[in-house]
Amino acid sequence: MSYEIKIPLFEGPFDLLLFFIERDELDIMDIPISEITNDFFEYISDLEKMNIEVASEFIVVAATLMRIKSRMLLPRLSVDEEGNEIDPRDPLRLTNGVYGILFRQYFNDNSNIWLWNLYGNEKTRGFDFLPTSENNSEYGFRYQRIIKNGEIGFSYHNRKAGQDYEKMINPYIKNPESRFGFDAKWDFGIGLWLESTYINRKKYIGNFSKQFLLTLGSDYTFGIGNGLNIIAEHLITGYGKSNIFRQEKTEYSAINVSYPLNLSQSFSFLYYHQWQTGNNTFFMNYQYQFDKFVGYLLGYYNPKSQGGIQQNEIINTFAGPGIQLLIVFNH
Repeated sequence: MSYEIKIPLFEGPFDLLLFFIERDELDIMDIPISEITNDFFEYISDLEKMNIEVASEFIVVAATLMRIKSRMLLPRLSVDEEGNEIDPRDPLRLTNGVYGILFRQYFNDNSNIWLWNLYGNEKTRGFDFLPTSENNSEYGFRYQRIIKNGEIGFSYHNRKAGQDYEKMINPYIKNPESRFGFDAKWDFGIGLWLESTYINRKKYIGNFSKQFLLTLGSDYTFGIGNGLNIIAEHLITGYGKSNIFRQEKTEYSAINVSYPLNLSQSFSFLYYHQWQTGNNTFFMNYQYQFDKFVGYLLGYYNPKSQGGIQQNEIINTFAGPGIQLLIVFNH
């Protein structure tokens, strides 16, 4: 039996709160640990007999939350070999870094404006057709506004895209690119969101002169056991010379199911479907957290080939079923 808590941002098992924080679904800065601790002391004082199991579980979770929060509040002394600070939520440093400046202004109604400039972001990302040209910065802005049961946002991003090779034809060298984004999310008990991007490249490069992406998603955590979370998304991408809605389009659907077995163990399952080719991908992950080790047992099934965003058939080296074992040591 796990201790149940009730705060404005969360209601449910205490150990499930830690699970959501580690997945960045809740901000540790918004969690009143002292208030939760005082409520727990009142809870155990009303018990006729001390429940050692519940008390020990509470102490472990509370200590972990305090550790994460204290490391976020205190100056971060941990740096990598280049002198960059290490985010305590990303001790393995799996995220790529770039040079950037970000300005963010909040207003009284919680609407906000973002301004940014990036440098060194030269690799292709996600559905990029071309990388950012070398030695060129990117800039953009975002306006975000709170609405009933959710929020909406509009973004703009500008860069020069292209390969800086002498053999590349002129349109692929420093091609000015403008990106316009619109996104919205709502919480009606069931989470709903929409994300869309329109990309316009000034120099004509055939079917990739225009690009469009649209994602529709939903998530819900069922009150089953420790909390069964299901996320579903559908992605539509389009490319074209002038009218993106009449050219090449590709659709993908994905569903992710995750369940925390306890404080040390969790299980997740991902199913991925590509509608044009009919290809299916399955992925399962079992995670066990030791003192300094984390073990991952991965099972997957991949198709023999998968359609890339450029409609090319890419041979999959890891086609068919497979099992992978990963052990991480945190020192």
